[in-house]
Amino acid sequence: MSARILALAWSGFLQLVRTRVYLNILVAGAGLVAAALAFDELSSGAGGRVLMDVGAAFTALVVAALSGTIAITAITRELETKQAHLVLARPVGRAEFVVARFLTTALLIVLANVVLGAMLSGLLYVVEAPQPHWGILTCIFASLEAFIIAAVATFFGVASSSTMSAVFTSTIFVLGRLTGEMLLLIDRGAFGPATPLLKAVYAVLPHLTTFDLTSFWHGEGDAAGVARAAVYGLCYAGAFLAAAAYRFSRKDLL
Repeated sequence: MSARILALAWSGFLQLVRTRVYLNILVAGAGLVAAALAFDELSSGAGGRVLMDVGAAFTALVVAALSGTIAITAITRELETKQAHLVLARPVGRAEFVVARFLTTALLIVLANVVLGAMLSGLLYVVEAPQPHWGILTCIFASLEAFIIAAVATFFGVASSSTMSAVFTSTIFVLGRLTGEMLLLIDRGAFGPATPLLKAVYAVLPHLTTFDLTSFWHGEGDAAGVARAAVYGLCYAGAFLAAAAYRFSRKDLL
C-alpha cells in the first residue's frame, strides 16, 4: 500500500514540477522575495528585520496560493478530465489516490519553500542580518500552513468543481489568516449575542498565523510554542485529508 502511494505521489511530482503554472508561481515568489530587499533598503536596513518579515510573508502567501492551485490541479481537474479513472482502474484504492495526490502537493510545497527560503537567507546574509539561516527555516516551517490549505483544497476538490473548490479554499485561507483579529473582537464582545457562535467558528477555523517563525527570529517566541504549532498543523491537515479520503471513497464516479 505505502509503495503504491509513494510511487503515485512521485510520478505526480515529476509531472507537475515541470508545469508552467508551478514554475510561474515559483518565479513570481522569487520576484516578491527580491522586492522585499527594496522594502528593507527603504527602511534604512534595520538589521534585516523588514527583509525577514516581508520576505517571509510574501513567501507564505505565494506558497499558500501554490498549494491550493496544485491540490486542485492534482485532484479536481483529474476527476473532471476523467484521468483519475485511468489511475483507479489499476490496483489503487481511492484513499490511496487521495493520499498520493496530497503527498505530491506536499513535495511541491516543500520544494518551493526550500528555493524561496534559500533565496531569503541569501539576501539576509548580503545585508549582514543576524542568523540569516533562519530565513530558510522560517519558510520551511511555513509549509505547515500550505499543508493545511492543500488538505482543505483536497477535501473540497473530491466532491466539487475546480471553481467551487478554489472559492471554498480561498475563503478558508482568508478567514484562517484573520483568526487573530476575530479573537480580539470576540474578547471585546463586539458580536453581542452571536459571540458563542463566533467562538465556535474561531475554534474550527485553521489558525494560520501560528506558523510564522519571524517572531522567534526576533527573540519573542519559544520552542514549546513552535512544537505546539507543528503538532496542530499536522493534525489539522491530517483531519481534512482523512475526511477527503472518506468523502472520495463514497463518491459516485459514474
